[in-house]
Amino acid sequence: MLIENKLESAKISLMYKIFFALFFILTVYAIFIDLKNNVYSTMYAALFVLLIYVCMLVLKLNYFYYSGSSNKLIFRYFSIHPFLGKKMAIEIPKTILSDFHVSTSLFGLKKELTLSVKTKKGSANYPPISISALTKKDTKRLSKNLESIVRTNKSLKNGKNLYF
Repeated sequence: MLIENKLESAKISLMYKIFFALFFILTVYAIFIDLKNNVYSTMYAALFVLLIYVCMLVLKLNYFYYSGSSNKLIFRYFSIHPFLGKKMAIEIPKTILSDFHVSTSLFGLKKELTLSVKTKKGSANYPPISISALTKKDTKRLSKNLESIVRTNKSLKNGKNLYF
C-alpha cells in the first residue's frame, strides 16, 4: 500500500508562499501609504493574513509518504513550510509494530500519528508524525492498513519471537 500527499503538499506550499508575500505587501503598503493618511484597514488585513499564516504553522502540515508493501513500513515526511523543511524517515520491520495511535486536536484539524514498537527491552514510541495534510480517505486507509498489521502481529505473538 502506498499513501502520498504530493499534490496537496504542493498546493499548501503555494499557499504558504502567497500568504507570506501578501502579508509583506500589505505591511509595506500600510507603513508607507495608509499610516500617513491614518487609515488602518490595510494593517488589519495584514494582521488577518498573518493570523491565517500562524494557524497554518500551528497545524505543522507535512508532506507524507507511507509504503507498507514490503516487509518494512516506510514513513517519510517533512514540513511543507518553505523555510522549515527538515526531512525525516522512519523504517520499521512490520513484525515489531505493536500499536499506533492517531490523535486529534484543535477541533480535529491537527492530526498526529504515533507508532509503538516492541523491542527487547520493552515498548518504545516514535515521535508523533503530523498527518494533518492527509485527506480523510488517506487517513482511513492508513489506519486500516496499520490496524491489520497490528492485529496480525498480535495473533502471531504467542507462537513466534517477533524480535530480530
